[in-house]
Amino acid sequence: MKKVLLTILLLGIVLLTGAAAATPYIDDLERTVDLPDTINHIIPSGDMAQTTLTSFDPGYFVSRSMNFPKEAEKYFDERIPKLTNTGSLYGTKNTLMDEQLMRLARESDAELVLDIGENKTGIADDLNKIERLTGIPFVHITQDTIDSIPTSYLTLGNLLGENQRGEELAAYTKSIIDRFRENMNKVGDKKATFIYVTVIDGNAVYMIGTGKKSAYHTQVLDLIGTNVASEATSGSGRGSEYTMEDILGLDPDIILVDANNAGEHEYYSAILTSPQWATLRAVQNGNVFENPVDAPWNWIGQPPSSFSKIISMIWLGSVFYPDVFTYDAKKEIQTFYKTVLNYDMTDTEVSDLTRYTLNKANKAAASTPVPFLGIIAGLTAVLFLVRKRKLI
Repeated sequence: MKKVLLTILLLGIVLLTGAAAATPYIDDLERTVDLPDTINHIIPSGDMAQTTLTSFDPGYFVSRSMNFPKEAEKYFDERIPKLTNTGSLYGTKNTLMDEQLMRLARESDAELVLDIGENKTGIADDLNKIERLTGIPFVHITQDTIDSIPTSYLTLGNLLGENQRGEELAAYTKSIIDRFRENMNKVGDKKATFIYVTVIDGNAVYMIGTGKKSAYHTQVLDLIGTNVASEATSGSGRGSEYTMEDILGLDPDIILVDANNAGEHEYYSAILTSPQWATLRAVQNGNVFENPVDAPWNWIGQPPSSFSKIISMIWLGSVFYPDVFTYDAKKEIQTFYKTVLNYDMTDTEVSDLTRYTLNKANKAAASTPVPFLGIIAGLTAVLFLVRKRKLI
């Protein structure tokens, strides 16, 4: 009888101790999650969690959701690229497995799986299921609009008991957003037209379109100018397919080029040197800008995170409307990297990174061919259009 009473007493102590060590937390999906008193080791559920937590404090990572090219590794602590790649719960890299989570939790003492992003349909059920199967707390923080970025940092700071860092990032990102909106109010309805080219494959040109399917990836683009591409038929990162004839008919003020799918500025160079592109106003005026990649991520939307949205506001404002966004863009970029990634970017690094991005000398590159070649380029483009329309 004494042994039974002792066993019950010990069990009660264990249960009470366990209950005291867990703190109920209500996440942005209104799920109640029991969290340990301290959180030091986190598994990111995908790229949004990876990028946001990296900007907050990369010391928490016990795994990563993506691979890093060699050029991007300098932005991280050397241990980060060496961590296990667990992939993502959603998207094309949906490789996050229950067994992998349980093994990582055992090997690394992970106390939390962190999800940051949209409130997708059914996501609460997904997270509850994984939490039940693995026994690891799973918390969701919403970051699905530009204005949710500062709030997400405050929430993350509260979750991790680092309110000061959360407030610092919230204040900084809000200041960038507020300035961006103030300047865009000055631009008013005089927005520049643009296209965003992701792939050039012969006569096929892939571009990011407008509409709901691309909205999450292109929120800043939707604010900065008028995308003259048609409504997106796919949510793919490469966008929809167009012909060269389509591009010539659009004739935008500005051409943005994504370097993600190309090597050594391939598409950027093709646009500046191809006779078919030479008659476009953007090429003639030097308004062709390549989106930096591997820095450590794309500056527009792959992944579509707080990182890409804030840096793209700084960058795109300065190239679209330099008379309105009158700040020193290079210094702003250095401040961004110091504040968000704690990385001291040198003047040389900024110049190298923005060589095809901020450089109004693009105009010189575009106008390098002698007039005779310009005439040939124009005639080639005209013949191309005529042939496509079957008028000859």
